[in-house]
Parts: sequence; structure tokens; C-alpha cells
Amino acid sequence: MTPTKLVALLSLLPITKAFVTYNTLESLPLDENGRLAQHLLIFPSPEINAGQNCGQSGEATWRSIDHSEREFAFVSGEFATLFGLLDNDSCGIALCLERGSQPEHLQHWNHRYQPSTRNQFLLPQFNKWYSSTCQAAEIGFVSYNENPISISWIDESSGQHHYQGELIFGERHTAWRTSFLGHVFYLEDKVTKQPAGQGTYKVQYNSFYVIGVNVPGEVTEKDVAQQEGSIERTLNMEYGRSRVVQRTFTKTGFERAPLSKLDPYVWGSIQSYYYNNKQHGAAREEWHGKGVYVNWWEVEPVILQMPWQLKTMWHDRLQVLVEEWIGGYELEKTDIYGMRTYQKGARLLSHVDRSETHAASMIVNIDQSPNISWPVEIYDHADHMHEVDMSPGDLVFYESAKCLHARMKPLPGEFYTNLFVHYRPMGDEKWYKKSNPTAAPVPISQEEHDSFVSDLPKNDDGTIASIRTGTGGTIIHTPVLQGGQDLYQYWVDSASMSTCGGH
Repeated sequence: MTPTKLVALLSLLPITKAFVTYNTLESLPLDENGRLAQHLLIFPSPEINAGQNCGQSGEATWRSIDHSEREFAFVSGEFATLFGLLDNDSCGIALCLERGSQPEHLQHWNHRYQPSTRNQFLLPQFNKWYSSTCQAAEIGFVSYNENPISISWIDESSGQHHYQGELIFGERHTAWRTSFLGHVFYLEDKVTKQPAGQGTYKVQYNSFYVIGVNVPGEVTEKDVAQQEGSIERTLNMEYGRSRVVQRTFTKTGFERAPLSKLDPYVWGSIQSYYYNNKQHGAAREEWHGKGVYVNWWEVEPVILQMPWQLKTMWHDRLQVLVEEWIGGYELEKTDIYGMRTYQKGARLLSHVDRSETHAASMIVNIDQSPNISWPVEIYDHADHMHEVDMSPGDLVFYESAKCLHARMKPLPGEFYTNLFVHYRPMGDEKWYKKSNPTAAPVPISQEEHDSFVSDLPKNDDGTIASIRTGTGGTIIHTPVLQGGQDLYQYWVDSASMSTCGGH
């Protein structure tokens, strides 16, 4: 039987479910936090396409496809207008909306099906799109279980378990599986034969789970004392590393951009993944013995790992913004990591990133406890420090292998979550050893800096009042950075500094 005949047959069956019609965003099913409570597949209501031959779209389609974890609905009125579904081209259009999304993001953050031929809905074509775009999802696990764990996929039709691989201890052995909504995985301790974690895990969205608890090692007074010596040595080393990079891309080395600059599809996707997983997917980051770049011996950051396909999409779509910022130079993707959450009292040591891979970079602030200021401290090309505040959705572009950057003041709020994105010039891993091309902006000089600040408003004691600059930073009137010892002194002085208040 052909798919078309099957749909026609199914359309004759009694409808056993009353399908909802949503007229406004406010009428959508929302959870206690105002987020979309379930995945939805929506079509224009039959009234919108009355008199048109739309084929077997709508209810008949719903009865013929796998709709695990996803509900079907019609839209009309204000909702249909918002999504452009009231014109003559809406026949056969479908939208998938994702659980955990904020209603205000849905106009741009959605998966839209448009028939390849105007007003002609073809089920095989739709099924291919629906399966790969709406129902496909990734599920990931990190284990802090003492014993290895077996991962199996459960065939719900037969109940059989199909072995999918082994999960062993630690972040570096994180396992991801590409699957579909509604599929179920079973995790079992290979030694005790008991369920690992909660045992069964249903794919409800792109998701990540922590099995067991990453118990921190004991930190002694001797350990803490040793860190101070390590911090001083590290800051001197990082200052030296910042002198190695010759190539620059912008005049100052950094710039802040507001949420309006960010692709709303990407922001909606980031927000829904973070919201769906932040409670069960964040684990203590494994910093012990890996340096002093964060004060892990006092406050441990946590990390929410990200699915491969999702973060690749983010990496691709953010690239155009970074290329635009550096003047149109072609870049290639090198790294994207996070989502790292710093907790109250966290400090980040001044450093530069890897020379070969982190030429042009971006920070995306994802979330923070409300009404706090915890600026990123960036040294421009004239070695003057700027403090750059961020709100959720804000971006900071920065030349992260050249410009020293830090958050050396302790975090005054409860948490602060960032995503980090990195690129380098296409096919050029030695980019940092090369001089600037003729067309590149000339980096800001000390003379230009002095000329600029001489005209700024002064406090009664002669110091410069904090002002916003075109790069979104606040100038801090300190002597020009002379070396690593200056950084270390700032680290010492910053220990008791507070950055409380709004921004």
C-alpha cells in the first residue's frame, strides 16, 4: 500500500482525540516557569485553508506518523498571523515547537516545513523532514559511578535490549547517542548488574545526564598555600604568552554587543537546551590538578556539556558575527565549550587562550543570578584594562589569544553561566606569528589612549570617572600593564573587592 493510500485510509477512521486550536502565544501549554511544557507540531487551522486542496496535511498526517513526546495542534488568529500562516501560501506548512522554549522566542526559534511545490503537501517529503528535524535528538551521559556502565537501547515493540556501548568514569569519557524522541535507554552497572542512576532514560529532548556524583577531593591548608605560589608563576607566564601573538584584527581587541545582535534562532535554541537540562545535566567540572585558572580549591565551577549536532549548529551560525567583527576575514571553527556555571565567590585568573586555535572568540552570557555585576576584565592592545558587564544574551567579542582577560574579583551573585566560542583564520594554524596585513586596523596606541582619556570627566581626586566606551567597556584608570607582577598584585588586591549592584 502506498503512503498516500495509507493516509487516505487513516483519514476515514474516527477521530479519537479532540485537537486543540491555539489563537495566541499566551494560550500555549506553559509550565510553572512560563516555558513551553511540551513539544508541539502545529498546522494552520482547517478554516484558514478552506476551499484549498492541501492534500493530506493536518489530522490525517498526525495519525500516520510517529509522534512520541509531541502533541498536535492547530493555530489561527493572532498566533497564525505572527507565524505568517494566514496567506494563500500557508497550505501544507507545518511548525515544530520545542519543549522548554520561551513563548517570546518562538516566532524565530521553530522548525518550519514548507512544501517544495507551493500548496502541495506530500507525505513522504514531510515525513523525511519531520523525522530528521523534529524528532531526532541526542542524549548524553557522564559517569561518576565506580564501575563501568553498559548502555542499551530498548526496543519497545519487543522489549529487547540492544547493547550500545560502555560508559566509564570521568568527563573525558562522556558518551553521546543520536536517537529520537520517545526512545528509551537502559544503564546498568557492569559489575553489580544493578541499574545505574535511574536505570531507564527516555529521550524527551536533547538531553544530558550525570550518573553518580563527582565527589571533590580533600583540599588541605597546604594545598591552598601552594596555590598562591602557582598563581604568581601562572600570571607571569600568561603575561609572556600574550606578547607572543603578533597578529591583531581590531583596534582595541574586544567589543561588547547586546542581545539584539544575536541570531534569535540560536538564542532560542541555547535557552531551551539550558533550561531543559540545567537541573540534571550539570556536574562539577574536573579542575583538580589542571592548573589555577579558576579558584577550584575554594569554589568549584560546574559544566553542562552540549550535544554535538546542536553545538555545531551554534558554532556555524555564530561564525558570521565574529567574521563581521574582525572585518570580514574568513574563519574556521576550532572550539566551542561550556556551558560553564561559576558559583558565588568564583574567580577567573587573567590569561590568554591557545595561540593556534583561539584567534577570534566570543563569550555568550546564558544566565546569571539577577541584579549582579561581575564584569570580564579585558586588557586592550595598549595594555589598559576595561571591565565589560554582560546580561543574558549579551556577547563579548575578543581576541582571546592576544588580549589578557579575567574575572579576578569574586563573583558576588549566586551563579553566572557562559558559553565560549572560538575561531581562527581559515587554514592557518600559524596565524599568530604573522604581521598584520596592510588593510588591518592599527591597534590603539598609548598616545591615542592618553589623548582620549585627557578629555574625560574627572572625579574630585583627579581620577577618571567610570564611563562607557564605544566597545561597551568601562575604562579603569590604572598604570599601563608592565608585566605579570602587576597582574598578581591585582589578584591579591581583588580578593576583597565587591562588584555588587545592577548593571
